[in-house]
Amino acid sequence: MSCIAGVFSPHHHEILPGIFEKIEHRSTSPPNLWTGLKASLGAAALTALQEKPGPITIPSEERAIVMDGSLVSQDGLQDLLKFHKLIEGSDTEVVLHAYEERGTRIFGQLEGEFALAILDGDRFVLARDRLGIK
Repeated sequence: MSCIAGVFSPHHHEILPGIFEKIEHRSTSPPNLWTGLKASLGAAALTALQEKPGPITIPSEERAIVMDGSLVSQDGLQDLLKFHKLIEGSDTEVVLHAYEERGTRIFGQLEGEFALAILDGDRFVLARDRLGIK
C-alpha cells in the first residue's frame, strides 16, 4: 500500500509536505512530490512491495498521475500503448499513457486494486477500482 495526495489549486502548494507528514505511517519511503502550474501531486510507497506510485508526468501537456495500488495484468493495454515509449513500465505509467489514448473510458478496462488521481490540463480525474478496495 502506498499513499497519494494532491492539492488541486494553483495556490497553496506548500501544504502538500504537511499532508505527507500526517500519513507517513502508510509508507516506508519518503514522498515524491511534483508541482505543476495548476496542482501539486505526491506519492510515497512501501519499498518492500516495489511500488512506483508516481508522480509520473508528461510536462509538455501538463499531465501527471499518482496511483495507489496495482493492476492484475497489463496485457490488455499493450496494443493501446504500441506508440508510447515506457520508461519504467510501472502500472502507474501504463495507466497514464492508456488514459492519453482512451480518456476516462480506460477505467472500465483496468483490472486490479487502485485509487488514482490524474491532472490533465484544467481537468482533475479521480478514479478507483470497481469494488472500492483501495
